[in-house]
This record gives sequence, structure tokens and C-alpha cells, in this order.
Amino acid sequence: MKKKKHARWRWYEILLVGALLGLAVCSTAWLTSYWGQMRAAQQTFEKLAQAVRAAAPQPEEERGEVWQKGVETLQAQNRDCLAWLYSADTGLDYPVMYTPQQPEYYLLNKPRGVITSAHDEHGRKTVVDILKEGGVTARIYPVGRLDYDTTGVLLLTNDGALANKLMHPSFEIEKTYVAKVKGLISNHDLEQLRHGVVIDGKKTKEAKPKLLSVDKQHRVSIVRLTIHEGRYHQVKKMFKAVGHPVEKLTRESDGILNLKGLPGGQWRELKMDEINALKKL
Repeated sequence: MKKKKHARWRWYEILLVGALLGLAVCSTAWLTSYWGQMRAAQQTFEKLAQAVRAAAPQPEEERGEVWQKGVETLQAQNRDCLAWLYSADTGLDYPVMYTPQQPEYYLLNKPRGVITSAHDEHGRKTVVDILKEGGVTARIYPVGRLDYDTTGVLLLTNDGALANKLMHPSFEIEKTYVAKVKGLISNHDLEQLRHGVVIDGKKTKEAKPKLLSVDKQHRVSIVRLTIHEGRYHQVKKMFKAVGHPVEKLTRESDGILNLKGLPGGQWRELKMDEINALKKL
């Protein structure tokens, strides 16, 4: 009985020693990485400081209270350097560095009467304003655009690499719109849309139109149209080319993103599986 008890404690000791050794290895690896980053940061600081001295040979007392000099020279050394701040009284003598934010991804059901931009010089409300009102503080930007009077799916993020990828024409991501157009759409009109129409002197690629309904009394039609291009005002110009100007337009989906469960003017964070799916496109 004593031998069994002793053997059990022996195993406990082995497990404890193993756990401590594992912790020690992980801690050593973390500290090595940390100090490596610190050394790299110090080297970057010294290079930038040398660039500052070369760009500003005048005595320090002549620099003024807060000195900002040679941004182009600094960014030639490190593109994340925005400026250099110096204050003789406080000992402040450091670069101002841009630190990339943690990527954030949001899906907005864009309402009518809102600008698809981060800023508007005329003071009109933007899609970014909507998210800011909801507490989003990250510097996000819309991926692609929707017209002022167009509603629907819009992705906003601060992930520049993903945004550039999704907007690149070579990826040909499918986008589906539902349009209310003037007049009664015929099968011939649908065939024209399907095989491409000429807008701005160039024929559009094949599309997927589907007539949803017609209102003979008011002479309007509801059509779903899926395209995989991103030309300026493309959907509106396509319908105009077949004689049916758009009265109302909604983007129903953009790739894997859709409006399911998202009322107009509302937004939500993307789910992890959605983010991963976008990155795999």
C-alpha cells in the first residue's frame, strides 16, 4: 500500500516538474521575443534620430517649444514615422509613430441619403458617422461605394490589405441588387442584361437578371440583378441602356455578405467565419 502511495506521489512530482519546465521554456521564449522587439525598436529610434540631426543642424535652443522637422526624411527611414517632437523644457525628444489598429470589420445596411465616405466636405452624414454614433472609434473606411440614394450591404473596415483585395477587379466578386425600374421589363430586356449591354463605350460582362414582379397599373418592375464588375453607376446605367431607368436600388448581397436579419440603417460586427471566408476569396 505504501509503495503504491509512494509511486503516485512520484508521478505527481514528475508532472509538476514537467509543468514547471514547460512554463520556464515558454517564459524564456516570450522574454527573448520581447527583448528582441525592444532592441529592434531602439535601433529604429537611433536611425530616426540620426535622420533628424542630419535634417536639422541648427542648435537645439533654436528649435522652438515643439519642433516638427523633416517628415519626408523620417518616412524614408520608416514609413510609420509621422513626425518628431522636441521640447527643451520637458526633455521630450521622440518620434510620433503610427501604430496599426487591431483590424475591425463591420457590416452596414446603408440607408438612403447617406454618403459612402469617411468624410464629406459639404457636411453631409456619412456611413462612418453612423458607426461612430454607435460607439465605433476605429479609423474605418467603406469598402467600395453605394450611391447617395442606394441602400444595402456595405462593408467597413480598417484592414487595408483586405479592402484592396476585395475591390480589385481581378477577383470579380458577385454583387446582387434589387432594382425598382420604370416600365414593364420584357424577356428581350432580360436577355440583353444577361449577355451584356454597352455603357460608357464598353460592353458589360454577363450578368444574372431575374424578374421578380411587375406592377402594370403603375408601370414599374422589380428586378434582381447579379453582376461581378464594379464600374461607376453600373447597375443604373445597365437598366437605362435597356430603356428602364432605376427608381430605387438596394444591394442585397456582396460576396458572402447579405442583409439577413439586418434592418435598414443598422450595423453589426462581422463574425469570425465571415472574416475568414472573405480572406480566403
